[in-house]
Amino acid sequence: MPPFFNMITIGQLLGQATINKKDARYILMSILDMDQTQLLTNLQMVLEPEYVKTFNKMAVCISNKMPLEYVINTAFFMGLTFYVNENVLIPRNDTEILAEAAIKHINTTNALTVLDMCTGSGCVLVSLLHYTEAVGVGVDISPSALDIAKKNAVKNNVGHKASFILSDMFSDIKQKFDLIVSNPPYIPTAHIPTLEHSVKAHEPHMALDGGADGLRFYHTLAKEAANFLEPNGTVFMEIGYDQGEAVKEICLKAGYDVTIKKDYGGHDRVVIAQMP
Repeated sequence: MPPFFNMITIGQLLGQATINKKDARYILMSILDMDQTQLLTNLQMVLEPEYVKTFNKMAVCISNKMPLEYVINTAFFMGLTFYVNENVLIPRNDTEILAEAAIKHINTTNALTVLDMCTGSGCVLVSLLHYTEAVGVGVDISPSALDIAKKNAVKNNVGHKASFILSDMFSDIKQKFDLIVSNPPYIPTAHIPTLEHSVKAHEPHMALDGGADGLRFYHTLAKEAANFLEPNGTVFMEIGYDQGEAVKEICLKAGYDVTIKKDYGGHDRVVIAQMP
């Protein structure tokens, strides 16, 4: 990609960009620390050469199929802004179904303590703490992910309500909670090479790989979560679109009462398992 001339306005740069125009706008918004309204009302502003150089570098990353969120280190989830890099998954719209269901549960019950298993970027836990009076703990096996989750808790003004534990699932958890939420890895191992290039080349495989059948973490959650739940505690789990019946059966065998919540596309998306 040829570099743009140094003396160039925002409008000219956007007009000449060969990448997706929406991506180009978000890159400039990130570089200039502007929102979209500010950007579009300053199209005649001449850009400093270093901004143009940074834009060109980031545009090359986009051309090489790096997700925009990793290029600008920013993702949006539940109306909040999160820092992300290649150590954590990019928050998905589907996961908002999990967060919304858990928030509604917290706000209509006395569930005030939350455990977020496989917290990753912390997007689910931070959202729950932002929109409720709950306090919570985020757990992950990745130190790098936990660093990002901590950063996001502070970024969204819930750092005082959140703590984080480095743990392989429940191995280092010592307390009980009213609510456990989890968006665990659930892609069958053999399916990972078939994912979109931007996913398989950039997102952490450890956060995607759910074992041979994609269900490995649900077996652990169903088996162990009850030991870390207060009486009448509940587990909310995101699942793959075709995993509802399998995860429901796993949880029923473990003694839970189970319901399934669908996403806006009509697919099974969240399994809710409650202690009887």
